[in-house]
Amino acid sequence: FFFRPSSSVPSVSSTPRSMTSARRSPSLVRTCGELLAAHDLFIFDMDGVLWHGTNAIPGAADALRALRDANKRVRFVTNNASKHRSAYVDKLRKHGIDASLEEVYSSASSAAKVVKHTLRRSHAFVLGMEGVVRELEDVGVKVSGGHEYKPPATMEEAHHQELDLTVDAVVAGGGHNL
Repeated sequence: FFFRPSSSVPSVSSTPRSMTSARRSPSLVRTCGELLAAHDLFIFDMDGVLWHGTNAIPGAADALRALRDANKRVRFVTNNASKHRSAYVDKLRKHGIDASLEEVYSSASSAAKVVKHTLRRSHAFVLGMEGVVRELEDVGVKVSGGHEYKPPATMEEAHHQELDLTVDAVVAGGGHNL
């Protein structure tokens, strides 16, 4: 993902490649240098882009260092809600990539912000793992359930399960207990 700093920066043409060979728009970004000059924020997915499993993608740390040296902002995203953002910061650093907690966005941290700030809820029942629980707790949401929760095995058990009536949100993610 790339974001332009202002509307005065040239934009990438949406014209299909087959149509651009005969007549190229002067606003078409054609080189990496033009791409770097045209954007001030670069967003990277982590798994499969910066690492694969436990192995760093060759050149990823150098590329990110070069972006930072060029005064570009970088952010890191993942749809994996099983871990807290601090675990991703640790993994980025292990692979030689400088990162802060504020630069990492996960589906768990996004869900926590929505629950707390958009929906203004204060107590969530979580069907998920530690990442979801910790992100909710970080923003001040009380948590029930979590990775220790064992769902009812049958519908009959579900019908008799007592509910905590103070729960005002349900968050599912990063879990195997659905």
